[in-house]
Amino acid sequence: MSPRRTMKNSRGIQKIGLQICLLGVVIMLINYHIFYNSEAGKQKCKCDEKETWARNKVSGMSPTSVPGFNSVSELTMKLGLHVNLTRWSTSSGLPLYGRHRQRKSMLTLGIPSVRRPNGRNYIMGTIKSIIDNTNDQEKSRITVVIFVADFNETWNLEMANKLYTNFKDYFDEGMLQVVTAPMSIYPDFKIQTVKGEHQDNARRTLWRSKQNLDFAFVMLYSKNISEYYIQLEDDVVCAQHFVNDIEQFVNQTKRFWICLEFTELGFIGKLFRSVHIERLAHTLLAYYDSKPCDLLLGHVFRILGQKAPIHSSPSLFQHMGKWSSLQNKMMPSIDKKFKGFGDKALSIIEVPKGDNPKASLVTNMNWAQGFGPGHAYNHSSSYFWATDPHRRSFFEIIYRWPITITKIIISTGDVRNRKDSLVAGSLRVSDDEPCNAKGTLLGSFVGGEFDSEILGSKIPPGIKCIAIVINNSQTGWLIIRDIAVFVK
Repeated sequence: MSPRRTMKNSRGIQKIGLQICLLGVVIMLINYHIFYNSEAGKQKCKCDEKETWARNKVSGMSPTSVPGFNSVSELTMKLGLHVNLTRWSTSSGLPLYGRHRQRKSMLTLGIPSVRRPNGRNYIMGTIKSIIDNTNDQEKSRITVVIFVADFNETWNLEMANKLYTNFKDYFDEGMLQVVTAPMSIYPDFKIQTVKGEHQDNARRTLWRSKQNLDFAFVMLYSKNISEYYIQLEDDVVCAQHFVNDIEQFVNQTKRFWICLEFTELGFIGKLFRSVHIERLAHTLLAYYDSKPCDLLLGHVFRILGQKAPIHSSPSLFQHMGKWSSLQNKMMPSIDKKFKGFGDKALSIIEVPKGDNPKASLVTNMNWAQGFGPGHAYNHSSSYFWATDPHRRSFFEIIYRWPITITKIIISTGDVRNRKDSLVAGSLRVSDDEPCNAKGTLLGSFVGGEFDSEILGSKIPPGIKCIAIVINNSQTGWLIIRDIAVFVK
């Protein structure tokens, strides 16, 4: 074959190869166009844009910038959020009582507050704890923002007025502020389809979705008030001189951080630099219905460069309430690392003393010497300690004649470390005995705790027998610490 013909064939092959490459590019562009105009493609665009924003290091950004977005409204459109962010600004907050200080504070404490289903209220105790555990110098360096956030606007106004009446001097000097917000900042939860990645039932998903929005609002309202911002809830108590302890821990922490944690209870006690909280609030708004706030922001912290939580020791905040704002939800969680746990904390979680009418106590479980059944029922400082709890084990309280019971509270496990709690158990009642198998089911234990009022249990009249029933065998022993029976 001549060199000329060989060259001609080579050029022909190159031409065909180029045509194939061009055809491949055209096909790729067509597929790209089809995909990114499909629903899946549009969703991927949104996720990519969210991920790009999250990956930008917070430390390298100005306090108000979100890369790629020139305004909050543009951020709304780009992310396809359910919440209208144009309404989510400091101006959305309606200050009810209090005033801004003339100078920036060192620390803002953000506290959303809503009604408990059973009418219990903890916010007054929380504010009193903050005041009681700070000296005058510490008080001058903090601002407490209380966001009354219930869907019942009458309750919001009444609670705000009650707070102002009880703590007027602290409102007037700028230490306390109470704000509310228009209901228009929330989606219509009645028609909104909320799909969470975290495995929760629908009612709980709606509850924590609103909680995420409440946290986001109080963050945005508080973004320019202080140098640092810490998230609290309306049912906590504080350690003595917690303000100085926080400042000392911040100054001692030399490694990179986005969040410092001052308790091990969910989102309580999370501290941020105020220049960062607007972007963290936007994250809560963008993903408010995906998962609980502590899990959601924990993922963001890792993306931003903080690979592990940074906890203070000891913890500076503690739960004081067992009534959640979620209907029929108990919160037995306590932080055993809380500063002063041995004195202040134990009184917080004590079971109130019941009437406990005279009764016979019957159980098919063996117990440790000196820890018999009577210790759980007679208001002593000791407890019943079973050595062999197994499926179908029971602890019965049998009365001589039928009584009318208004409430039953039972606590299990060691008060300090939660060991030997009832893992899976239920409570039954009956007008006859024994009742461990055939009695009316009042409900199940939650975290080793039972409270008929919290669980919304309806106790029938004329009760002669109460039975604690173990539903599954457990490897450890079982402590029944307190039984409180209230009668008419």
